[in-house]
Amino acid sequence: MIHRVALQALPPPDTGEYAWDPDRVCVLLTEDAPLAAALEERLSAAGWRVAALPRSALLGGDTEATLASLGSIGALIDVAPRSTGEEWLGDARGEAWLFSVFRLARLLSPQLNAAGAPRAWFVAVTRLDGKLGLAPSGQEVGLAVAGVYGLIKTLRLEWPSVFCRAIDLHPDLEPEAAAGRILDELNDPDQTLGEVGYGQDGRWTLRGIEAHHG
Repeated sequence: MIHRVALQALPPPDTGEYAWDPDRVCVLLTEDAPLAAALEERLSAAGWRVAALPRSALLGGDTEATLASLGSIGALIDVAPRSTGEEWLGDARGEAWLFSVFRLARLLSPQLNAAGAPRAWFVAVTRLDGKLGLAPSGQEVGLAVAGVYGLIKTLRLEWPSVFCRAIDLHPDLEPEAAAGRILDELNDPDQTLGEVGYGQDGRWTLRGIEAHHG
């Protein structure tokens, strides 16, 4: 049986009641300063202690020492570099991002999966087309994005106590709206979803359907 991937529309997420632990840090990695400011404001208002860093600040030197200096980490939100044209079809920036997300998953695994810790988060954010690369006029998803989406699926199975999700936001979403969508997903109690996109026409995920031939 052959399956193909298709988009499935989703209702808005429910809102779970989670105690945001002020003693644990949410690491926010992005070079998008307006989005970082909007998201940091919302997370701080919700009770998080946020460390917003450009990726170069965390990965340019001794990553383990930098992470240790931040204290106890309860969440990672990694916003991918902006993509344009054919950028994600195997260029060096895409490969570097893919490598960094895998490395951070390995380094943060002990803290995020600590026994007795409250709910933890590991989230990757892309800005493709809001439909996980499947919009008719959207940008083709290259190996870097596909690799990170695949990692999120694997982590959901290996880390049952950690909320793992890939979020794709339409690039035209304003920073405040984008931050709101990310926070909505962080509070979603449904842990069966691995990928969620926000296009200009709603919330989407991927599903496999049987492909018929002839």
